[in-house]
Amino acid sequence: SYVSIRDPVDLAHRRIAAFFPSSFPGFQVPERDLLKRGVQIDQALSHVTFFGQDAEKVVQSVLSGHDDAGMLPEKNINLSQND
Repeated sequence: SYVSIRDPVDLAHRRIAAFFPSSFPGFQVPERDLLKRGVQIDQALSHVTFFGQDAEKVVQSVLSGHDDAGMLPEKNINLSQND
C-alpha cells in the first residue's frame, strides 16, 4: 500500500532501500542529512534493505512497493529522472 512521506521524520519505522552501509554517497551522506534534520536514526533506519551499488534495484524496490523509500547518491537520482 502507498505510504505518504512528505518530511524526513515520516521515515520513522518505514522500509528503506539503499546501497551498502559503508557507501559514503549512497548511505552515510543521507544518514548524516537525516540526523541534521532531527530524524531519529534508530527509528528511521531500522528496516533497511541493502542492494550493494545497484541503483536500479533500489528504485525497483520502491516502485514495486517492497520498500517505502530509497537512498541513492545524487548522480543516480539524476540518471533515473532522465530515463
